[in-house]
Amino acid sequence: MPPFIRTGGMPKNFTCWWIWGCPPIEALRAGTSVDAELLGIQDKLGTLESGKLADIVVIPGDPIQNIRQVEKVIFVMKEGVIYPQ
Repeated sequence: MPPFIRTGGMPKNFTCWWIWGCPPIEALRAGTSVDAELLGIQDKLGTLESGKLADIVVIPGDPIQNIRQVEKVIFVMKEGVIYPQ
């Protein structure tokens, strides 16, 4: 499996932001749509919409109810290919 697929430290960052007081939805936005806006690439990345590039991360449960779910990646879909974790 290519090394860029592994979920590394980003999931732990979401949890840390939550521990430090950031609501889960804002932590998730900070790592997706907000980053894309800051980089000026929101027309291509940052949200899951038709016509945009996207990697999909599948986790068990709702990260808004329990942000730690982002640490339990089941698989990543990149360019239509599923990579089990």
